[in-house]
Amino acid sequence: MGSIPGMGDVMSLMKMFLDISLGYIDECCLGYTFYHPNQNAFKSAADGVVIYAQNWKTLLKGAAKITVVVILSFVVVLLVSFILFGGLFSLFGWSSFIALVVSVLLAYTVKYAFIDSWILVKIISYYSSCICHISI
Repeated sequence: MGSIPGMGDVMSLMKMFLDISLGYIDECCLGYTFYHPNQNAFKSAADGVVIYAQNWKTLLKGAAKITVVVILSFVVVLLVSFILFGGLFSLFGWSSFIALVVSVLLAYTVKYAFIDSWILVKIISYYSSCICHISI
């Protein structure tokens, strides 16, 4: 990957996409198990995985949309916080590098505190819409 410029960035975007699309299978199957309380838990989990695999197109399209929103929201939070902290730090005569570090830390904090929870809700909502269309 070192021979093609920018390939590392493309691979990190693909990893983010795969993490979003495949990282929430267990939560979706658990939700399916709760959705069918009268069924055996192991049978429900197996059915949940099957439904996830049968609806791969819908879930991957949703994951692609979510990936774009996550990237854009991270960039917006980073830019807004850098503008605010950069302006504040320049008033005090501090380094703009410190403002950048604080902005990156704030952007990651917002991502892990709020955006990751939103990702989980969106993936489960895409999965739930698939459940409504399929019966096993």
